[in-house]
Amino acid sequence: MKRPGRKVAIAALAFAGVAVLCCGLTAIADEPRPRIVVDPDTIKSGENVTVYGFDFCGDEGCSAVRIVLEDEAVAEDVEVGLRGDFGVSFAALAPPGLHEVLAVQETGSNGEKIEAVFELTIGVGEQIPGPRAPIPR
Repeated sequence: MKRPGRKVAIAALAFAGVAVLCCGLTAIADEPRPRIVVDPDTIKSGENVTVYGFDFCGDEGCSAVRIVLEDEAVAEDVEVGLRGDFGVSFAALAPPGLHEVLAVQETGSNGEKIEAVFELTIGVGEQIPGPRAPIPR
């Protein structure tokens, strides 16, 4: 006994194959997005923190990374490894509160930028205990 559904399925697969070859319709996996982790993520003003970056551009045509804390560059010319990772430490001089740490990198001559953000809590007086940010490995 013949199954009519089988011909339809084969035709659909053939059409999909032609569409991929002809029109460039391919399933592209999402590229990893650049991300940063600040450790520790809770400090008092003036203490050192380390920013770890992952999945940035490690190619020759990409710039070094600039780290910004509340609109002020705190680290410049941070070199990115071939695998897209980096680490840099600095003293976080900002008033108490929740602050954005931003990592910015230019990815080519067209001026395109990639960015990653992490929130840093700066407390008053003694360090505020809290969960530490996990550092991806």
